[in-house]
Amino acid sequence: ALRESVRALVADGCEAFAVCFLWSIQHPDHERRARELIAEVAPDAFVAVSHEISKSVGEYERTVATVINALVGPRTSQYLSALDGRLDELGFEDGLMLMQSHGGMVPLQDGRRLPVLTIGSGPVGGLVGTQRLARDLGVEDVIATDMGGTSFDVGLIKDGEPLFALD
Repeated sequence: ALRESVRALVADGCEAFAVCFLWSIQHPDHERRARELIAEVAPDAFVAVSHEISKSVGEYERTVATVINALVGPRTSQYLSALDGRLDELGFEDGLMLMQSHGGMVPLQDGRRLPVLTIGSGPVGGLVGTQRLARDLGVEDVIATDMGGTSFDVGLIKDGEPLFALD
């Protein structure tokens, strides 16, 4: 039934799939199998599976994150592939790393597969850079701002460490 549904969706122009099953964070085998079946029918489709994107117990949160990942995935993956190709042409051999929304870095291939985890990484990257600058200057408490065309983000560094909220 999944193969038939995928064929119908591809015929209608679908290029990305979001797979989210209940309790997949504890038993991801069914999501993995669904990804395999989708790849059989639509090998060029972008497939996002929830257990790789979020470890949230709540299926709503995982589903939303997975759907957003599938929505931005095809275009982001194409862009990052083109960027990687251009960097290769220019002789860049070190491998591009991408900032994630929590401040960590991942290889380009992970960013292509999980682009939702890079949303909001710009302001976070600014805070990480500010933390480094403050450390170099011997300053422990800093208010950092990041202003874009439509946003104004504020970050706090207290005792040399960025503050964050879980909610």
